[in-house]
Amino acid sequence: MLISQHRLGLRSVQIAEELGISRPSVDRDLDRLRKAGIPIVKETINGETRHRFLAKPLPPLQPTALQLAALRLARMALTPLEGSRFLREIDALLAGVTTPTAATTVSVRTGLTNPDVVKVLDSAIEHRRRVRLKYTAASHAGEAKTADIVS
Repeated sequence: MLISQHRLGLRSVQIAEELGISRPSVDRDLDRLRKAGIPIVKETINGETRHRFLAKPLPPLQPTALQLAALRLARMALTPLEGSRFLREIDALLAGVTTPTAATTVSVRTGLTNPDVVKVLDSAIEHRRRVRLKYTAASHAGEAKTADIVS
């Protein structure tokens, strides 16, 4: 990252030239980043205003429940790429996220419509809950199956 490469920081004009944007755009964007909690310091050195990161590292990102569910779904779909660096990165991301422990059991039976199941799953994702679905597959009449879904 441009600012982090300079111990004393950079002037807005330097950042603008490097990125090919206007100086007011740089100042506006840096202010937005500061308001979002990114530790960028604005200080005057030898009469020049400079911007630099604080020495402390940025806080880790915490995905939303929906982002986490999408990431897990992508991981399952990409199983054929097992052993690739790409999947190791996804696995590392998933390993750093806490898994919900409480379980809600939902029995999918005749009379429970698909929208009802979707509502339960959507609520589980939103509240970071584990859902255990018990259902009977149409092709295996009478044989109950269970799917443990972690959101």
